[in-house]
Amino acid sequence: MNLNHKGWEKPVFNGLRVVGVVSLLCVQSIFFASEAGAQSMRDDSFEKTVEEARVPAFKLAEPGIAQQLTSVGERFSLKIKTVKDPTALRQLALATGLNLWAQARQGFQAGSVLDDRPLYWQRLVVAPMIRARA
Repeated sequence: MNLNHKGWEKPVFNGLRVVGVVSLLCVQSIFFASEAGAQSMRDDSFEKTVEEARVPAFKLAEPGIAQQLTSVGERFSLKIKTVKDPTALRQLALATGLNLWAQARQGFQAGSVLDDRPLYWQRLVVAPMIRARA
């Protein structure tokens, strides 16, 4: 068995690449659902999935990432309030998804992030805001 660290980098990196693509697909699927007639909700009163509803409990359990999630939510909330139409919403969601992915990738390459959990939780913070505006 090869325990050389370099031998493990590539599979983990490929795993992060797959998770990034999956995350972007999840964001895109939100638009397809909304275009298919999903219920539009007003302002910040929106329903969350079971996973999204777990974010507050996760923040309490993991204070190290809590501030990061709060920051992501606050920044995105300010940006999404300026969105005027579905095209702008798609562009914002895509740009935000790519930005979150790039940050996760940089963190992994720098060795400060070991897996995709921060990206997963960031997606859960942003996704309900997108659905609420769709």
